[in-house]
Amino acid sequence: MSELAVITTATNFDKHIFELFESCRKFRIVPITVGFEGRLLNGHVENKILVQKVLPDIAKRYPITMYVDAFDCIIVDTAEAIVEEFKAIDAPIVFGAERYCFPQGREDLFPPSPTPYRFLNAGGFIGFTDHLIQFFNVMNPESWDRGITDQKFTQDFYFHNVHMIKLDYHCRIFQTMVNADN
Repeated sequence: MSELAVITTATNFDKHIFELFESCRKFRIVPITVGFEGRLLNGHVENKILVQKVLPDIAKRYPITMYVDAFDCIIVDTAEAIVEEFKAIDAPIVFGAERYCFPQGREDLFPPSPTPYRFLNAGGFIGFTDHLIQFFNVMNPESWDRGITDQKFTQDFYFHNVHMIKLDYHCRIFQTMVNADN
């Protein structure tokens, strides 16, 4: 049994989610998909609420959990290799890093990076499941203003908890594609 759960959120089937599922199948990973209750999710904030709700059950079986956005991610290695890279980064929680800072105007808040990938991307993260439960309990996505992006809330938490979160500056787990070709 793998020690890694891969979870995603989706409300409909389209070619992108099938690409994620196919990439998981290739590496013998069975993704856990939440959100198929027959209604559209109200953006990324609601996705994080769903993730928070399933984490306690996931913790009973998987010590490590990775979240990926169903509509713009694929898996490119085995669960064992992903876990090895996560453990090598040596942090309880790791978020993907990207070259573009969103929301704009926060660039100076981020520390320097050894690569062009300097800014937190909330669309992909991995962590020890018990730490992710603590993270979401403190973050409390139920209280978030639905008009503000989850990325801002996550960045605010990161700025005040850099001891708990590291960014995948070298894209060993997450490769964000926004401005990747620049």
